[in-house]
Order: sequence, then C-alpha cells, then structure tokens
Amino acid sequence: MRYIALFAQLCALAHPQQPVSTPGEQVPTFQSKVNLVLVPVVVRDKNGRPVANLTKDDFEIYDDGFLAAAHHNGFARLVG
Repeated sequence: MRYIALFAQLCALAHPQQPVSTPGEQVPTFQSKVNLVLVPVVVRDKNGRPVANLTKDDFEIYDDGFLAAAHHNGFARLVG
C-alpha cells in the first residue's frame, strides 16, 4: 500500500503546470508514457506465515481476463 501512496504523490508532483507565454510564442512540450503497474501482494502459507523467495514465475497476472506478461520483476520485503 505504501507503493500506491508514493506513486500517487509522484504523479501529483509531475502534474504539468500551465506555461506562461505570449501570443505567437511557441512553447516546448514534453510527452511521456509509462506502463508500470505496482501490484502489492502478500503470500502466506496455510499457517499464516509469509512465504519468501518467490520469483515472477510463481505468479500469473491477468488484465481484463487475459494473461499479461510480467516484464519487470521487483520484490521488496516490508518489515514493520
């Protein structure tokens, strides 16, 4: 959940501001596209203990009912 909050804060900071320009002046623009989705997951065994040492091959991610390719693999162990 921390990742979602951090992502939302970064998006708020990256929100484009309206440029100040005079009529007829060409304003440079920047366009970007990001296709990264953070999926927070906690995997537990039948006794409720966290399962460690998982890889992306241990998961299947579906988008609109279709299997999606996991291109990025990053796991973090949150303590606390």
